[in-house]
Amino acid sequence: MNRYLFEMMLRLINEQLDVLQSLKEQGLSEATLAAKGGLVKYKTRLQLFRDRLEENKAFATLDGNSFLFGETDETDALKNYLDQLIKVYDKNPIKSAADERYKKLKRLIKAAGTTLNVLLKDEEFGAANPLSAEQRQITEIEEAIKAACKENGTSSILINVGRTEPVEIDGVKKVEGTPKADCVLTFNGEEISYISLKSAANAKDMMQWAGITNSKDPEVIKFAADFYLWNAQPRRDDQETPSPFYRELETNLQQYVYGKDWENIEPSQDNCDLVLATREEISLSGTSPPEGGDADLSTEIPTIYNFVSTNIFYKPQVPEGGWKPTLWGRFASQRNNFGLKQIRLSVSPREYRKNANPLPEFSSILNLNVPSEDIFDVAASGKEQIQIMSLQDVDPEEIERAQQSLGRPSLEEQIEIIDTEET
Repeated sequence: MNRYLFEMMLRLINEQLDVLQSLKEQGLSEATLAAKGGLVKYKTRLQLFRDRLEENKAFATLDGNSFLFGETDETDALKNYLDQLIKVYDKNPIKSAADERYKKLKRLIKAAGTTLNVLLKDEEFGAANPLSAEQRQITEIEEAIKAACKENGTSSILINVGRTEPVEIDGVKKVEGTPKADCVLTFNGEEISYISLKSAANAKDMMQWAGITNSKDPEVIKFAADFYLWNAQPRRDDQETPSPFYRELETNLQQYVYGKDWENIEPSQDNCDLVLATREEISLSGTSPPEGGDADLSTEIPTIYNFVSTNIFYKPQVPEGGWKPTLWGRFASQRNNFGLKQIRLSVSPREYRKNANPLPEFSSILNLNVPSEDIFDVAASGKEQIQIMSLQDVDPEEIERAQQSLGRPSLEEQIEIIDTEET
């Protein structure tokens, strides 16, 4: 592949990414009003949407900002149509995204200035707040510790956190910010053992093990580079956004489950002892001292407590099966991971999404430096460069085979290749 084609591909990538906003997204988070169980599920939600328009109240969006509908003719048309839907809802509700009324509603919202799939289903619309689930779990752990102390007649208990020996604790507190740990077990105010909490009964319930923005992991960089190349291929306007892509992780999986410092001896907010994943109540179960036998009855054997949870992973255990940490990439409006516009990259459970495809590999990473700003976001200093694959050395046949397997037009059909040596 010549240098000119390489440069053409870079420009084409930017142009193609700008088109993605208008393409249908698949697998949107249930936090959006366009998702299943969104805006049209209940009459009260349609009325609430209508009331917000009338009150000129802003809507939360996926990018963490807000959107305010203007006082325009388009907004007035949207209000009038909402009035029609609300009037007949009890007798004729919208039950399917294929309903022409739902399609019209989406068109009117778009004409008024935004798209339904970027508006969040916030708490006022009945969404569950993930932070409230986390706080509920921390409260359950706190109550379980108090109950165990009362049962023992002590001010502290011994608990198994997956280490060689149990640890002594008397309380729990929330970890602030966004490290790997969500809470920490304490003793006399000292932080003893960190825990990651997941509100998930099974692997499908869980969004991700970890985000990977600006990761230095070579496997992640290769995955992002291949995703970048794949997305550079032209798509017809009538083609829907493809299903998510995944790739198996081979090394250092524990960092995504327990934190980036998981190999350190000292526990920390990024070095958890265990993960509790459940939607049921978290409790504690004590192991009773052995009865009879040759035990020295003059020595009291302390009770050792264990967490009771639907799923428990102790460091350095690597979750297997559907829980296995796996690289994922999917199209998501308002996302921008690794400099890839409208792309969400994550390490998520293997069963994170259905109808997914393995991401094709275009080339191996070569020991060549390409300016990182061409492809990836880097450190705030802007000086660091990431070693990535060289697009100049990609085998064109590899690209063609990947295109054919995905039913995509070839680059030769889309790009006029100019022989630079003759020009």
